[in-house]
Amino acid sequence: MAAAKENAAPKKFKVTIHSEPEGGDKGDVIIGHNFRLVQIKRNVPVEIDEHILDVLKSSVIDTHVKGEDDKMHPVQIPRYSFTSEAL
Repeated sequence: MAAAKENAAPKKFKVTIHSEPEGGDKGDVIIGHNFRLVQIKRNVPVEIDEHILDVLKSSVIDTHVKGEDDKMHPVQIPRYSFTSEAL
């Protein structure tokens, strides 16, 4: 039964990576997973596997912001603005 689960087709998702406003990055996004690269055009809905979506969700910028208490607090900002839906 475990072998059947390993051979099962991965879940698919329709994803759109949006261009960044105000002159931000508008180029294609290249995502790598297990030595496989996927190039995704911005503002175009594409079908991707679940593991590629997981990499996209994990793409964050770690930084610090000053809070109301005047102390610096760590935050994670998503690297890409995107929408997704299961197929």
